[in-house]
Amino acid sequence: MATSCNVHGVVGVRNGRAFTYAHGKTFWKHDGFLPLPSGDLAVDFFTFGGDPAPLDDGPYSGIARVVSQTTVGTNVETTDPVLQLFATDDFAAVPPIAVESDAPISVFPARLGLKAGA
Repeated sequence: MATSCNVHGVVGVRNGRAFTYAHGKTFWKHDGFLPLPSGDLAVDFFTFGGDPAPLDDGPYSGIARVVSQTTVGTNVETTDPVLQLFATDDFAAVPPIAVESDAPISVFPARLGLKAGA
């Protein structure tokens, strides 16, 4: 029996770089996080499918497949379990929010080192 999980929502990305798995498929790997009320959840975020360049730093919206990496391989950067998101469609940039409030999304640009409304 197989199970799968997808995330449909906002993910913050930064530091895009080329990354090749052992089987030779190249992805763009980004440091990412999901904004949660209890705090940010760090993830590895991958885009592929012929994208010519990594995403610019910032918040994006779309659908991604969730994979939990729990095994160690020669191409894995850490021995700790990590949550990985693989984009299954084109992620759209979320426009900056110019209003200040306590909602997690309003401070999302600040978490990426961006100014709201910029």
